[in-house]
Amino acid sequence: GRIYGASIAMSIGDQTEKRTRHNQKANANLIAAAPDMAMEIKKQIEWLKHARAECAGLVRGSILNGFDQSIKYLTAGLAKARGEG
Repeated sequence: GRIYGASIAMSIGDQTEKRTRHNQKANANLIAAAPDMAMEIKKQIEWLKHARAECAGLVRGSILNGFDQSIKYLTAGLAKARGEG
């Protein structure tokens, strides 16, 4: 009983340590990529604003609403990532 229980505890501890290291690496990768991701999101927001302006009067309102929703969600996500929202 005691050896078996210790073996299970060590196995669980090993798995927890591996998961922690994996999460730390994933977080570090995300942090390293964040500036590039933020720049690309800004570019997409600007492109969507431009495309919406070009399409205004030429397409149905539902398409324009799609542009508006995308701009809104991308802008909110970018603000949240910066700690602004």
